[in-house]
Amino acid sequence: MKTLTNPDHFTFTNHFGGPHFNKSLLKTRIEMMNKQYTTWKTVGKYFLFVPVLFIVFSFSKPYLIDNNQTKYLIQTDDAIEWVITPKITMKDLTKIQEAIEAHGGTFEITSYQLDPLHLYVQQMATMESTEKSAGSSHYGNPHSLRPIRCGFLKLDLKTNKIHIRESPLADLQKVVLEDRAEAEKAYNENALEYELREKQIQIGTFWENIQYLTVTSFPESQSPFFRVLSGKSTSVWKDRLSGAEILKEALKHPSAITRVNRHPIAQEDLAQLDPKTIKDAFIFDIYDEKKDYAKKTYVLVHTNL
Repeated sequence: MKTLTNPDHFTFTNHFGGPHFNKSLLKTRIEMMNKQYTTWKTVGKYFLFVPVLFIVFSFSKPYLIDNNQTKYLIQTDDAIEWVITPKITMKDLTKIQEAIEAHGGTFEITSYQLDPLHLYVQQMATMESTEKSAGSSHYGNPHSLRPIRCGFLKLDLKTNKIHIRESPLADLQKVVLEDRAEAEKAYNENALEYELREKQIQIGTFWENIQYLTVTSFPESQSPFFRVLSGKSTSVWKDRLSGAEILKEALKHPSAITRVNRHPIAQEDLAQLDPKTIKDAFIFDIYDEKKDYAKKTYVLVHTNL
C-alpha cells in the first residue's frame, strides 16, 4: 500500500482553497448551496415587500368600511359618498346609516315604498344631518309608478357637512347606470299594468266598456292587467288580431284621450300609425271620482317601437 505523504494530497484539510479544492466536488456543492441560499433570500425580500406596497396604496384609494359593505357606499379618508337608486334595498340603506352615524351624523329613512309588483323603489324619503348641516331628500312622484330618480350625496369629513355630490365617483356612476337600466326594463315589461294602476290612482276605479286587443295569444296564466281589472264584468278581451284591426277599433273613439306608448297623441296622428308596429290597445270608459264622476274615454296603444 502506498502511503501519501505529500501535503498537496491533503488539500481539504491543510490547504483549503488550493488547486485540488478548485476542482473538487465539495467546492461545487458549496457553491450550489450558496447560490440557492441567495435565491431564496431574494425571493423572501419580495414577499415582504409586496404586503408593504399593498398597505401603502390601500390608504390612498377609496376603501370599504367592512367586509359586508354595500355597493351604494364608498368611503375615503376625506368623505363618505353614497347613491340612491331604484334598486337600493333597506339593507343597503342600513349600511349607509351605520357609516354616517359612525362619524357623528344621522341618516333616517322616513319613507320607503316599492312598486305594486315589488320590482323597484317607487317612492322614498330620507333625512340627513350633522352638527353643521341638515336636510332631506325626496324621491319619486306620488301620482306615478315609475322608478325613482337617482341621487348622489356626500358627507365631507373635513367640514362635517352633507351635500349633493355634483361629480360622483366613477364606481357609483356605474352602479347607477346598471340599476337604472334594470328598473326601466322592469317598468317597460309591465307598462300596461303600471299605466292602468296610475289611472286608478289619478281618477278612480269606476271603469266600464273595457276592451283589451292584442296581436299575441293570451297566456295560460292570468294576464298582468287582470290583477288591476279583477271583478269588472264589462270587459272584452280579444287576442291574435292584426295591427290594422286594432287600429281600426281605436279610431272609433275620436273624442277619447289617446296615448301611444304613454305619450299623448292627436286622433289624426293616431291614424298615421303604422299598423305593423302595434302590439296591443286598451280602450275603456272611466268615471272621474274627483270631478263628479265625469265620463272619460281612454285609448292606450302600445307599439314595438
